[in-house]
Amino acid sequence: MLQQLKAPKLPFRELDLLVKAIGECRSKQEEDRIIAAEVDTLKQRLSDPRLDKSRGREYMVRVIYCEMLGHDASFAYIPALQLASDPNLLTKKAAYVALTQLLDYKHELVLLLVNTLLSDLKSDNFVVVASALVVTSKLIGPDLVNAVLPLVIERLSHPRESVRKKAVMALLHFHQMDPERSGPMAGVELERLLRTALCDKEPSVMAATLNALQVLAAANPAPFRALVPSLTSILKQVVEHRLPKAYDYHRFPAPFIQIKLLKLLRLLGAGDKAASDNMAAMVGATLRRAAAGGSHTIGHAIVYEAVRTVTDTYPNPQLLAAAAEAVAGLIKSSSHNLKYCGLTALAAITR
Repeated sequence: MLQQLKAPKLPFRELDLLVKAIGECRSKQEEDRIIAAEVDTLKQRLSDPRLDKSRGREYMVRVIYCEMLGHDASFAYIPALQLASDPNLLTKKAAYVALTQLLDYKHELVLLLVNTLLSDLKSDNFVVVASALVVTSKLIGPDLVNAVLPLVIERLSHPRESVRKKAVMALLHFHQMDPERSGPMAGVELERLLRTALCDKEPSVMAATLNALQVLAAANPAPFRALVPSLTSILKQVVEHRLPKAYDYHRFPAPFIQIKLLKLLRLLGAGDKAASDNMAAMVGATLRRAAAGGSHTIGHAIVYEAVRTVTDTYPNPQLLAAAAEAVAGLIKSSSHNLKYCGLTALAAITR
């Protein structure tokens, strides 16, 4: 009877004690002694052939904690690679997180992870696929892109939006390693893939695609100027509250997506009269709505980005007048940060 009344064992009891002990340290030397003892314990546990894999998740978190405090955790590389192929989802995710913290794409041990990633990218469990895509975005280097690229492109049409979004992020990672597309990305129609993803029915996928488009357009905006009508249409939908309320922030409709769109439009409209004329009406409407939306900081952020878009695209007298009026509100603010933003925006207008 007494055994039945005994409190259940906490799964992360040792981790809790470690964190508590570190929190109570009064010197760096005391902290180092505690972590050194923890490293010795983890070395012994992880090298044991009879390793209790049910505690693998806890061990990975403890390894990350030791690494975070500046101690060498190279002893955990191989055990983490082994736990990444564990069928238990929580253990697999913890091992993946540990690997992304301990290694980088240049590390020679990443090669041992490729087969696990390929298997997980083909999984029927969307959480496993999404986790594999996150690791792909962090640990796959130029020499390994060809091994996973076909599966990543396939995942752009996955039924789950979280997987599609992470596939877009993985493609951006590949592009950043081979921006000239003369290596592993040669022959990949990245612009076409991103245009398709931009039209995704889920706002999260569309928002991830905006990040990728911004990176590509910063290097060469010409191939993306045809997207200006689509981007202004998306901005119109956002400003008119057509996105789910989950994207609202202090009653502003998806403000971070608005800012991404304005930055991208600024790149595409710079020095191009036709593109600037196409976006002018919607940029002006966004500026006016943000200026009238209240005094919250996020509203001022939208105003600032809209003003920068007006000043960096082909000159429009009406928009410049509206931008000057909006900047006056920033300069009159009692906040020094907003005053500085206002002066920066005013300098851009008077350039």
